[in-house]
Amino acid sequence: MIETSDPGTTFAKANAQAHDGQISVWISEEAFLGGGPTELLTQCWGNLLDFGDLRLEDFSLNQELVEKLTVQPVSRKPTLSRLREAMQVPGNQPLLGTVLKESNYLSPQARGELTARYAASGVHIVKEDETYTPVNSQVLRDVEAIQSCLGQARALYVPNLSGCSLERSFLEDIGQSGIRVAMINIWITGWNWITEIRRRLPGIDIWFHRVGYESLAPSLGMIPFLRCSRLAGAAFVHVGTPFLGSESEIARTAKRIAALNDHSMDGSSTPPIPVFSKTTTETVGELVHRFGPDLCAMACGEFRENRRIIWDRVRAWAKKAQSGAQP
Repeated sequence: MIETSDPGTTFAKANAQAHDGQISVWISEEAFLGGGPTELLTQCWGNLLDFGDLRLEDFSLNQELVEKLTVQPVSRKPTLSRLREAMQVPGNQPLLGTVLKESNYLSPQARGELTARYAASGVHIVKEDETYTPVNSQVLRDVEAIQSCLGQARALYVPNLSGCSLERSFLEDIGQSGIRVAMINIWITGWNWITEIRRRLPGIDIWFHRVGYESLAPSLGMIPFLRCSRLAGAAFVHVGTPFLGSESEIARTAKRIAALNDHSMDGSSTPPIPVFSKTTTETVGELVHRFGPDLCAMACGEFRENRRIIWDRVRAWAKKAQSGAQP
């Protein structure tokens, strides 16, 4: 546990306490120059990696440092409210999403037609897979074809920008394409890349995918990752899907959601939307019932059989998610 709120701490000296196998450290805010999540992770996590079996479990920041390290959000209006309004999703229902697993072998036009059919079946968000990382020109072709197929449908297509370079012309084209949300593989691109794209594409919300995190989990807890995601201006963050039969898993998930909604960060950013992947028709209703509708539930393999999409399953899953939100 690392805190930056002890007024007695100086730059040259950090206070530390050990108790029950945990070490708490207080670091002066003067040690941070305002370099965003990259600087924070370097100071509080990267330096631990050379010192044996240590794991960063959490950190807290005083308000001045929160403001110093936060990448300013697009809008003071919460992301969830804006997207619900854009897609006409009732406030008592979750956002529902799926993944285009077909991107490596279907044309942009065929994927656009598939996206439109998902939208017609009750899915609000269709995003690219984390393994599909096209370059700038292909992203623009995908966006044009899929947005055209969606037409006036109240649904979002989310491209993956992780393989793109931040050329000025590309960012201008993406910014004018009608895309509202774009995905980034955060552990592939790096945190500075996120900071830059947030500043240069202020009209687009960023979906943080944490592919690769499990290799870092022995030294970096999920809570500090989620806090850094909020500082970086994430709009969507994968928190995992709990095994609902396990009370310890449910409690762990509730703690993660609480970290995203931490009021100590309210002065500089709005909470990201927690994303639950790999939900099923059997679990999605209970998930929404337990954690409320302010989330995004994802499903993909649930709909497929022998590489075919069973559209009745898509509609049944969407209906179950909506029923789980009812009082």
